[in-house]
Amino acid sequence: MITGRDIANKARELVDVRFHHQGRSREGLDCGGLIALDCTELGLAVVDATGYPRTPDLPFMRRFLGWNAREVPDRPPLEGMVLLFIILRIQPHLGILVAPEWFVHTYESMAKVMLTRFDPKWQARVDSVWELNGVVR
Repeated sequence: MITGRDIANKARELVDVRFHHQGRSREGLDCGGLIALDCTELGLAVVDATGYPRTPDLPFMRRFLGWNAREVPDRPPLEGMVLLFIILRIQPHLGILVAPEWFVHTYESMAKVMLTRFDPKWQARVDSVWELNGVVR
């Protein structure tokens, strides 16, 4: 039985892993790889995607999430849920909420996986919230 806390704890373990576009190991991750590796290391099934550009579009990110999670509308995010952000009104990005005020994510300019405060600036960027398949509450 995998819980949201398990997802969050695994994400915290991945902090400081270097960024690597399409990376899927502790040698390097992108934001989709963070989700995929977290699930894989916990034994959750993952339908993964490859061959996407450095800045995938929103429909692609929603497809990736839809293969691996269900959207949780009209509910505040809980520990271990995946956050789909929109940055600069066009660029989708993924992170994992690890505590009410913190999330884990990575992108190229950060150079590594980081723990970041889920402050009002980041909260305003949330497009949708997703519960990974196989997680129990």
